[in-house]
Amino acid sequence: MVDQEKLFDAAFIIKNSNYIVIFSGAGISTESGIDDFRSPGGLWERYNPNIYANYQVFLQDPSLFWKMHKEIEDLVGTADPNQAHLAIAELEKRGKVKAVIT
Repeated sequence: MVDQEKLFDAAFIIKNSNYIVIFSGAGISTESGIDDFRSPGGLWERYNPNIYANYQVFLQDPSLFWKMHKEIEDLVGTADPNQAHLAIAELEKRGKVKAVIT
């Protein structure tokens, strides 16, 4: 259940702010059907991060990274934005959000 007082406080802060930076992680997209990295069924169950997220391994064999990237690209390409994505886009359109860091 949403705490209405906290929601009101957040809306007040957003309304009165002119420079918002969004800090987000992969979890923001799970509602859109995109798995995050660490949850059951997530990317790191299929791709060992010690290999696929390792710069030295990438330099030795970039094809490993690009294989994983292709899977992510296919998933993202078919997903629809969720309410969080739309809210961030709206705040950016209104000039409130200056950066999104993921």
